[in-house]
Amino acid sequence: TSAEPRVSLLFFQDQKEQLKIASFRHLVVSGKPLTSALISRLLERHAGDSGLSDTLSARLRETTPTLFSHDDATASKAQELLSVAVGLKSQFDQMNMLRDSLKHFSQVTHQINLSSVCSQYHKVAYYEGIVELCLCAALHRDPQGMALHYYKNGQPQDDLVGRAAFLERGEVYAPVTVALEELSSRETATPLSSSVPLNPGPPTERAEPDKPDPRKEFAEMLALVLRSKDELLHVTVYSWLIAAHMAETLVEIQSPFIEDYLNNMASVQQDNRHVLDLLWRYYEKTKAYSGAARILDELAHKQDPELTLDQRVEYMSRGVMCAKSSRLTTTSDTIGELLHELEEKMEVARIQLQISEALKLQPQTQPVKTAIRKLDGQLADISTLYGEYADTFELSECKLAIVHCAGHYDPTLIESLWREIIDGEVKNIPVGVHSPSQLHGLRTKLVELGQQYSRSERYFPLAYLVQLLEQTGARLEWDSGFVHQTLLEVGVALSTLFGIYDRLFKAKDSFWMTVGKPLHVLNAIHSLVLVYIERPSLVANFERPSFNATVKDSLSHYLVELQTMTSDIRGLNQTISDLRSLEPQIQRIS
Repeated sequence: TSAEPRVSLLFFQDQKEQLKIASFRHLVVSGKPLTSALISRLLERHAGDSGLSDTLSARLRETTPTLFSHDDATASKAQELLSVAVGLKSQFDQMNMLRDSLKHFSQVTHQINLSSVCSQYHKVAYYEGIVELCLCAALHRDPQGMALHYYKNGQPQDDLVGRAAFLERGEVYAPVTVALEELSSRETATPLSSSVPLNPGPPTERAEPDKPDPRKEFAEMLALVLRSKDELLHVTVYSWLIAAHMAETLVEIQSPFIEDYLNNMASVQQDNRHVLDLLWRYYEKTKAYSGAARILDELAHKQDPELTLDQRVEYMSRGVMCAKSSRLTTTSDTIGELLHELEEKMEVARIQLQISEALKLQPQTQPVKTAIRKLDGQLADISTLYGEYADTFELSECKLAIVHCAGHYDPTLIESLWREIIDGEVKNIPVGVHSPSQLHGLRTKLVELGQQYSRSERYFPLAYLVQLLEQTGARLEWDSGFVHQTLLEVGVALSTLFGIYDRLFKAKDSFWMTVGKPLHVLNAIHSLVLVYIERPSLVANFERPSFNATVKDSLSHYLVELQTMTSDIRGLNQTISDLRSLEPQIQRIS
């Protein structure tokens, strides 16, 4: 035994000890493991001598058929071919011998150590052999496809036979995922070459030996799996990719089985949001946009404590984008209805986010914290948002957004909401402020909301807002141009503003006399007309002649009205002078 390799000595040490104490009778009657070990050892000693090993196999089959069957001979031959192939230098010869070994192993998958053989194939990068051998073993162990039937039917608990077949197939496919795991770990742990020279002086060029690229090998093996028609092998590898955090690789796969796999996972693991994430991304990747949109809608409304409101709104936004993309590729009425439905949900979801953000700015009392947590928990309908949140916590901007979204028109309610919004902005502005920086917050808010609602007169009651803002400005002594300058920034036409101011003056509201500012509206009109004189382009060319005539007529009317006022009104003469100076300037505008 001195010539035996050390590994063999260790491996067969136990059998040798048993052989020393075994009687001949025991060896014949119940010593099959020992005799099998002896036969294996005998064949190993002559591995590499094809002629002699074939002769030995034939002789053993002839003389000891119960100990060395035809399948034993086939397995032995396969192992011999594999052992010899490992040592070959020629890649061509090695590949031919590996393929030959695979043909032999494939005939006896029921009695070989599958993991051991695949491990040896892996060492010589024979990935085709790993995949093909596992496929043969799976077919041999489950020839009737009970495992696939069990999987396709939702893995029912009472199908014990199908479950056993499914689990057994999973064990058979294990060498494939083991090889992928090893290649993946090599890919992410490629060692860096040292930059420190071993000897002083200029660096010397060294020829680096060719090393296999783990990325290329991983892609090669994955491609072999994807070419197979064994759906359960696909399922096993897909599940491994998810567990290995390679979801990006999964959604890139083009396979007839991937969609069914993801749908099956979604139905079996209904609480697993990440599976739905993969499904919509797969649909988007394959341009199945309507499917992606529906999954995104489901995700946005999913009851999941880990989902934040921001994520839900993001899902809805992506869903709308997918529905729009789907509409570009099809004219189906169903897609149009889906888009409309998602856009409505998106608008409500944005309002919910707006409410949440508004609550976060309030003192964090327990009711406020509870409300924020509930808003994060799931998307609510429009009525719930109004009644339980916006109204309860007096969020005027949010209430205005809700009535606008719902198309609910109540002029009194809308005006009261605007008043609350404006009062909330001006409550901290002291009387007599003329500094633009101190009025910046109010101006920004008015421009933001104005641009949002100005397209709909119902929800942007312009005449009411001009009156309310000018009255507030008169009380707080704002600059006479602040209101109309802000509304011009919103996008309100100058001619429209002039008409509103004209009617406001002619209404002769007693408010102006009450606060001691009877000339306030006329001073605002003077400021507005000056803006027109400086920037005539604010009125379209074709409108200017009629607008100029309207302004001149109105100025004449204002001057007549001023003549009837008592001379003790402060600033009266200045206002008259200001208005008179406007007419010749308007005359020069063409």
